Amino acid sequence: MNWLNEFIAWLRTWRFWIVLAPWEAGVLIRGGKRAILLTPGLHWRIPCWDTIYVRCVRLRTVKDGGQTVTTKDGKVLTLSCAVAYSIGDMAKLYSSVVNPEDTLVVAVQTAIAQVVVNSSAEDITPMGIEDVVMRNLTVEEWGLTNVKVSLITFAYVKTIRLIGDKFTGSTDYNYSMTSNSTRDAVLS
Repeated sequence: MNWLNEFIAWLRTWRFWIVLAPWEAGVLIRGGKRAILLTPGLHWRIPCWDTIYVRCVRLRTVKDGGQTVTTKDGKVLTLSCAVAYSIGDMAKLYSSVVNPEDTLVVAVQTAIAQVVVNSSAEDITPMGIEDVVMRNLTVEEWGLTNVKVSLITFAYVKTIRLIGDKFTGSTDYNYSMTSNSTRDAVLS
């Protein structure tokens, strides 16, 4: 039965048309040289000569894994955010970034870290961080639009450094323990 699926997949490579839904956009690469922007609807292609990349352009949201940053006055701030965006220009997207989700999250985390590192704890608020990041974030060159940054987690934590491991007697590691008693091993 596997051979039948492979045969059907091979036949699809010879299909000479593609239909894009109203919420999709595409880029047709003709002969590896010319990029043509595709809008929703029926489009013709030359099998084995044209390559078509299709993406949904609707609003999407990606959540970062969280980050811990130290403020200018030495306070430890742990935060995470969600970033919503839409694809506005497929040609710019495909000619500028490989993975827009990861690229956008890294850009937002970098902007957040710059705000936190250059501010004292009393001057930092979640809405203040969101505003500064939105003003400084430039993603139009990547073909992205409707970008919105929302902080999900915002907490100052107390970090206690222990030398050695009181649980196993080992002195090979330093452990960082936060106020909620989670342990993260850090090599000495």
